[in-house]
Amino acid sequence: MTGLIVWWEGIPGLDWRYLPHDHLFGDRMAALACATRVHGTAGIPDRTVENTADAFFAWFGEADPADSRWEGYLRRLALAMACGDPDGEKRPQHLIKRAVWYLTYLRKPADRHGGWI
Repeated sequence: MTGLIVWWEGIPGLDWRYLPHDHLFGDRMAALACATRVHGTAGIPDRTVENTADAFFAWFGEADPADSRWEGYLRRLALAMACGDPDGEKRPQHLIKRAVWYLTYLRKPADRHGGWI
């Protein structure tokens, strides 16, 4: 039996086994990895990839500084999940919106269940 393999395995800042001591490096790596997951690598260097990575990096920077290591990792993980479909949404603002929903779910207390059931 093999374990689950995700597209972000081994990427510092996304793979929990490789959390860098410098969260800005983790944010930068995750932003670029997510942007290339969304747009591909064929056209690099590409302004679209850079703009997307910049938007992701800015969103990571909004994490609560009092708990930036944990909050930053949750943001990076949520965005990686949102970028999981390479043929899906390409606009960073929509991917961030999806990641925010994932964050809301991840932060939900264990005794709370879905709101519309």
